[in-house]
Amino acid sequence: MNAPQVHVTIDRLVLRGVSGDRRDALVAALTAGLRQRLAAPGASQALGASRRRAALAAAPSRAPSGSAASLGQAFAGALAAGLCERAP
Repeated sequence: MNAPQVHVTIDRLVLRGVSGDRRDALVAALTAGLRQRLAAPGASQALGASRRRAALAAAPSRAPSGSAASLGQAFAGALAAGLCERAP
């Protein structure tokens, strides 16, 4: 059986307060973190039936302090958790 394909498109990523020199590292860590989490065993089952989500909204919050890589990983965890919630 082939593994299900997941396609995630982020049209807009707002990074207020993140300096330009950290932006690329944060986005790279976010991308790697999402890949890792969505490829993990059980992730495809958690996503449920095929569906599209027009938007994934989260309450505004302060980013944890740390390196760009740790921020990207934290954001990836939050996004993956939001994607794996059952759609209303």
